[in-house]
Amino acid sequence: MTEDVLTQLAQVSRLKVASRKATTKYKNREVIIGGAGSELGVRYALEGSVRTASDQVRVTAQLVEVATGDHVWAEHHDLSASDALKALDDIVETVTTELVVQMCNRDLQLAKATPP
Repeated sequence: MTEDVLTQLAQVSRLKVASRKATTKYKNREVIIGGAGSELGVRYALEGSVRTASDQVRVTAQLVEVATGDHVWAEHHDLSASDALKALDDIVETVTTELVVQMCNRDLQLAKATPP
């Protein structure tokens, strides 16, 4: 799922997206977003999880502003394991679209708050 989200985000020309290889070292580790984000040179970090229980899957995602640690956006999706691939494609599309919208809105708010 990480690779799918990174691929979708990388298609947005004005976004700088860290590569999957650069983010691999953070997999399955306790990560301090500010440190990892600074190390990767990114403004926002996406964190989340995929959990399973019986035939159900829950996917969560949170967009965090690296400099402040503020959660800008969060969402979760529940789906049946039998429909997992189709549902994951839909979730990746939804999450990446929402991320772009949220990042643009956040940047606009920050620009408005900055004196000329």
